Amino acid sequence: VPTSASTAYEGMCATCTGSQVDITSGIERTVEIEMCKGCERWFRNPGWAVAQLESAELLTLCLRKLRGLKHVRLVDAAWIWTEHHSRRLRVKLTVARDLVGASGSTYVTCLQQSLVVEYVVRTRNCDACNKVAAKDTWQAKVQVRQKTEHPRTLLALEQHMLKHQKSRVALREVKRA
Repeated sequence: VPTSASTAYEGMCATCTGSQVDITSGIERTVEIEMCKGCERWFRNPGWAVAQLESAELLTLCLRKLRGLKHVRLVDAAWIWTEHHSRRLRVKLTVARDLVGASGSTYVTCLQQSLVVEYVVRTRNCDACNKVAAKDTWQAKVQVRQKTEHPRTLLALEQHMLKHQKSRVALREVKRA
């Protein structure tokens, strides 16, 4: 039964300690990652990054999304080949951690273990692809009413919007009896 890495067993060899202690227990095994299906960019909060499949840039992006790496030292990370249409990315990680014996002991063992992390690729459109796909649509529609005899405020608002080219302006005056 593997135990936590906080206590190491004194008097055991490194092989026996490695079979008893699991230093990879706090690392996620399955992580979701988002890709734009239009331009194939990858989501990195708050924006989108360009990276090819199985590239060093994508590996860096994937490792930043992985939780649980703070308590271990990353020794190696390598891609494991998967089919492109499977929407899965697999990475083999090799991590290491120094295990200290009982309190007051100088017994230190460097334990190194490997694990496979699977990234599930979810697709969605980035902001730029959304604008291209939904061109000439309204972002917002505003109706402003003014109950006075003069339309000066509405005309000033219309002039300001036209000056800054914020949107298309359609001003319609309705007289009430």
